[in-house]
This record gives sequence, C-alpha cells and structure tokens, in this order.
Amino acid sequence: MVWGNHIKLMKKIMIIVLFSFVLMLSSCKIRDMAEKYDDEDYITSNFTQTVWIGKIETPSKVSFRSFSGSDLLTTIASNKSATITIDREITEGRFKVVLITHNDQIIELEDGTYYHQGTSSSARLKILGDNARGWYKIKIE
Repeated sequence: MVWGNHIKLMKKIMIIVLFSFVLMLSSCKIRDMAEKYDDEDYITSNFTQTVWIGKIETPSKVSFRSFSGSDLLTTIASNKSATITIDREITEGRFKVVLITHNDQIIELEDGTYYHQGTSSSARLKILGDNARGWYKIKIE
C-alpha cells in the first residue's frame, strides 16, 4: 500500500512539473522587446536574440506561432547586387524586415521586390519581431 501511494505522489509531481514547463514556454518572449523593436542601436548591432515558438520552416516559407527578437537572415557581400522579394502575413504582434547599409542606415522593407545595388561595403538583412504571429517568405537572388 505504501508503494501505491508513492506512485500516485510521483504522478502528481510529474503533472505539476509538466504544467509548469508548458506555462513557462507559453510565456516566452524577450524582455523589453517592445522598446528594442524600434531602437536603432539594437537594430544595427551585430547582436541577435530570438525566441521562436511553433516555428515551421519549409523551402518556400517560414511560419510561426510567436517570434520575438532580431535575427540576421543574410549578409550581402560588398560589390554584390541582390534582388530581394518579400511576402508575409502577420496576424498578431509586430514584424519587420530591414536592410542595414554599411553606414548603419536602416531601410525598412515592405512586401514587394527590391533591388540592392552592390557597394564597396556589405549590407545586412534582418527580421525583427515583437510577439509576432504569422508567416513570411523572403527570396534573395
């Protein structure tokens, strides 16, 4: 009988631990991302920090239940030109795609096609999210 009570207690503890873990994951987001989202110093920094929940990547699209942070997608090498095509649907939160030039100029890119003329310095393509939900497609040629 003592052994049976021990198993019941262990089951209760496991349920509590599992519930706590799920609760912790569901509340994941980056502290102060609401302020960082528009902070030019944060955007232009080389620092990347992301929290993805429910991220599904396919060759044509990335969908997610939640994305917060900044993620460097690629660096366009100096003297290289690129065509960037963006399509997205964000149903919650905030999400943006930015091109950061060699002199830290931030160019926010909306849906559509952009042509980046190569310069003597490289440029960076980043995404930023503040508790965003949805999907995006970014094609770079």
